[in-house]
Amino acid sequence: FNKIRKSIQQTPIPQKDKNIILQEIQDKQGLQHCIDIVNVALGFVQYSSWKHTAMLDRYMTSLKMQGLLPNSIQQQCQLTHIISLWRILNVEQARRIAIGKEDPFPDVGQAFKKPLDEEEITKLNIELGPYDMDQFLEFFYEFIVTQVKNRTEIEAEDCLVDAYLDVCDYFEVEKIPSFAEDCLVD
Repeated sequence: FNKIRKSIQQTPIPQKDKNIILQEIQDKQGLQHCIDIVNVALGFVQYSSWKHTAMLDRYMTSLKMQGLLPNSIQQQCQLTHIISLWRILNVEQARRIAIGKEDPFPDVGQAFKKPLDEEEITKLNIELGPYDMDQFLEFFYEFIVTQVKNRTEIEAEDCLVDAYLDVCDYFEVEKIPSFAEDCLVD
């Protein structure tokens, strides 16, 4: 994602458009299909010389992939939204999986999945109170996939807090007080 962000400035998809996109993708297979197509497009975008203002439908046509994404995505998203689109689709898939009582991160080691106790949950709810939860979940999903997923148990405590702080700095995201120390360690 860093290479894409360096070549094409990324912006979030407006909430109204997010809602339209997610309403159009009702079933599990349709959502997975969109994720797969966006993953392929992301692979090409990092080597693209297209301008960030290009509409996604024009870009998909250039890849001979026109019509593979719902109209709401192709007509409302620009290349500047490609990472936001990836985040939205993947967070929605994780949400649906979690509602079904399944693990949305089966490839993440158990060392990273310690359940929070009641006190930690209360503290986290207080600290997350003023934040836009959709934005936080999208950011945190990307953090898990890019920073946590491929770490071993040995690395669990060593550098996860530093990675969280680095990612917050990189994206210019406000750090949540004590989140790193309380929730990412132990």
